Amino acid sequence: MQDTRSIDSTKANVKAYSKAGYGLAICHHGEILQGKFYDADGTLRRGLVTLPCDQYQAGAHFVPDASGILTVEPSFKKKALRAALVTLENLKERKVGGRLVVDSDIPEGWGLGSSTGDVVATIMAVANALEIELSEERIGALAVESETAADSIMFIDRCVLFAQRDGLVIEDFGGQFPAFEVLGFNTEPNSNGVDTLAFEPANYNVQEIDRFVKLRDIMRRAVQLQDAKLIGQVATESSEINQNYLPKLRFDDLQKLGLQIGSVGLQMAHSGTVGGFMFEPGAACLDERMAEATAKLVEWGFEITCRFQVGF
Repeated sequence: MQDTRSIDSTKANVKAYSKAGYGLAICHHGEILQGKFYDADGTLRRGLVTLPCDQYQAGAHFVPDASGILTVEPSFKKKALRAALVTLENLKERKVGGRLVVDSDIPEGWGLGSSTGDVVATIMAVANALEIELSEERIGALAVESETAADSIMFIDRCVLFAQRDGLVIEDFGGQFPAFEVLGFNTEPNSNGVDTLAFEPANYNVQEIDRFVKLRDIMRRAVQLQDAKLIGQVATESSEINQNYLPKLRFDDLQKLGLQIGSVGLQMAHSGTVGGFMFEPGAACLDERMAEATAKLVEWGFEITCRFQVGF
């Protein structure tokens, strides 16, 4: 697929655009927290705290040229192509064309941020090719402009509350996630997943928005104290609220199983089909408890996605 902008490509400086650029983005495994929150000006915005996961990745390779035409491989990576165009326009490099290649092993439709991975990797690759360093905030804004809604996987070492449809940080919690481990699973492995943009955003009521205020406070404390139990509490309560808008199979059974195996929290993708049991690092008999959970999840027809660590 290509973008055929009508420009005078002979005016482009070929020498300035000779460097290939690379970008790499991790996926996420759903959310710790998602809802509506007040920003510093009192505006109510949709926001989320993404659960980062390094088990799957998206990579982008961009070779700029003076053709004025952008192409992408594979051709169906339309959001990545748009991300390249948006980035070039924002960097005032409208005359640049080039070849974009995207390679990703992030499963689509599960709620792992496959499209955002493509988009973020592309933005980074284009900026890298032009030898321009972008802040995480600017990458976030460009990602939202490119695909309407984006997860906050561009924030590598910071835990933030990100407005996924406005492209801005509502709150920086001032640190990294506390350390914990996750046993991830897919509740609907044979489905086509969830189309994030087609999915109607949750219409949270006043009581739920009040709960989000409290969960935001707990989230802040969890980061400050590096407390896995507190962040697990946030994930569980956020999942309970969002169960009203995108129900997960056997949710009550999942909560009971979580108590049985001693997990500190249950996190779910609020616009996907994955979830995960959260455990404190170094918890006693952790392998045995995860094996017990795995056996039950498989019995229910769920599929294990991965086991991964956060905050280490």
